[in-house]
Amino acid sequence: MTGPDDDFEARLRRRLDEELDRVDPEQLARLGAARREAVARLERPRPSFLAGALPRWTLAAAAALLVAVMIAQGPLPGPGAGASPQVVDLLDGREAAAIEELELLEEMEFLAWLEYEAELGNGTDGAG
Repeated sequence: MTGPDDDFEARLRRRLDEELDRVDPEQLARLGAARREAVARLERPRPSFLAGALPRWTLAAAAALLVAVMIAQGPLPGPGAGASPQVVDLLDGREAAAIEELELLEEMEFLAWLEYEAELGNGTDGAG
């Protein structure tokens, strides 16, 4: 079963083939070379930024420095520290629990990201 789209496609193919026959052979050769180069680029593995620009230990050193600074500063003030009583009332109950869960989720995502980046630095893809 053929439809109007099939007829249009057939006419378009014929027209493009006719136009292709009119293209200069030198230009066809350049287009073919450009296409082969583009395909070759797709097949080459691209080095990641961390693998090429930074030594592998740099990420670990930065993470260790961040942890050391966080430990040296001590615990951060809680949601009620220095706040007015009205603000503290807003953070009671379920709201405070939701904020704590969100903070825990953000920390877990950050740790997963650090682990992923470390695996990239080791040349693994995390699959095994």
